[in-house]
Amino acid sequence: MDNFVTDYVYFDEEVQEFKNVHIKINVVKDDFVINISSEEILKDGDVLVILKQLENNLTKKLRISLVEECEIFITDKEGTRKIELEYGGFFIKKTIKQS
Repeated sequence: MDNFVTDYVYFDEEVQEFKNVHIKINVVKDDFVINISSEEILKDGDVLVILKQLENNLTKKLRISLVEECEIFITDKEGTRKIELEYGGFFIKKTIKQS
C-alpha cells in the first residue's frame, strides 16, 4: 500500500460540529507513516479523537498498531509535528515540532 489518501470527518466536541481532515498513509521500510493535515489547528484532544476513530475503523482491518508500527505526523496552522503515542493506553506521550 502506497499513498493511501482519504478525507476523514470527526466530531469536534468543543464547538459541536463536524470537521474534516486529510489523511495520507505510506509504507516506509517496515513502518506505516500517517500524515494528518487540517486547515484548522488540531489540539491534542482532537488528534486523539481522530486516531481512536482511525484505529477502530481502519487499522484494525489492516491489522496494524498505531502505537507500535506507525509514525504519525500532524500538519495544521501551527506547522508540522510528530506525535508519539504511549503504551498501555491511547495517550499522546510526546509532540515534537518538525522544521
